[in-house]
Amino acid sequence: EMQIKGFEFISPVLNEEALGWLFFEKLQSAGNKVRYFSASNLNLDWPQLTLGSFDLSGEFGNNGAWQSIKLLSAKQAVQIEMQPKDGTVQVKMSAKIFELPLGAELKLADFSAEGSLSPKSLNLTKFYGVNYDGSLTGSANLSWDRLWSLKGDIHAKQINLALALPALFESGKLDGHAKFGMQAVLANKLFAGAKMNGNLQVHGGSLLGVNLLNLMQ
Repeated sequence: EMQIKGFEFISPVLNEEALGWLFFEKLQSAGNKVRYFSASNLNLDWPQLTLGSFDLSGEFGNNGAWQSIKLLSAKQAVQIEMQPKDGTVQVKMSAKIFELPLGAELKLADFSAEGSLSPKSLNLTKFYGVNYDGSLTGSANLSWDRLWSLKGDIHAKQINLALALPALFESGKLDGHAKFGMQAVLANKLFAGAKMNGNLQVHGGSLLGVNLLNLMQ
């Protein structure tokens, strides 16, 4: 009698359908002896997204369903932990540097996020990141079917305007809150049509090259 305790995959490629099968289907019958699965240099065949490669490790429970999955990017910059719960997958993310893979030129340092994954959406109940010496916090919902959609709210605190808008501000700090929404056929075109509605406040700001005395006169 041969007993297989685990599977190890080298350089597998998963498409969207395979990801759905991995995350939302029962992969073996209860009582089977397979207890772990892992993969090195895993890549996603999702033409609209460029996420890089990951190392994966996972464990099965006694009921035959997987009970935990960990993903670590090849550069060890992004770590994702997943656990199944009530038909969804609970997700925790962390990264030293996180680049949004949706056509936005935005990098967040010390990034962290929590939420849930379903077959056609990712709902982040909270996220945090550092950008231009300030912080960005909020929530977001990303969904995909016939269209890609991203919406949510964001709070900015103590953003350094001399870094964020160097052509306009010599100094200053920005605080604000806004709701955002965007839709596109392609994921990497989402931010091209982004809309935002909210309030911003600038504290102690100096416009670059503007003589306030002459302007008042």
